[in-house]
Amino acid sequence: MSETITTKRAPKKAKSEKNMFDTNFTRFVSTKVVSVLYQLALAAIILTTGIAMVVGIVQSASGDGSAALITIGAAITGLVLSLVVRLVAEMTIVVFRIAENTKILASATLA
Repeated sequence: MSETITTKRAPKKAKSEKNMFDTNFTRFVSTKVVSVLYQLALAAIILTTGIAMVVGIVQSASGDGSAALITIGAAITGLVLSLVVRLVAEMTIVVFRIAENTKILASATLA
């Protein structure tokens, strides 16, 4: 009979945990943070746009002439804000990817 010996290993640190406490800033967490912030911003834009459109629809029931303007304006503003938030998130990611690729290129030329 053969016996199997099992050993307990120390739990590995999560990759994000290693990145958070990297005091030399060799790894970036910004790409993950930007993704979360983008999703939160989109949720806020969708919620605010929805509320503004509902307000416009409710005002149209009361016979207010500016109700259509509020409803259409809210939809257009929501779309424009979504686009702006996306562009800012992409530009932020691009800057960090350039930094990562420059580091790779510099280490390849030094070797």
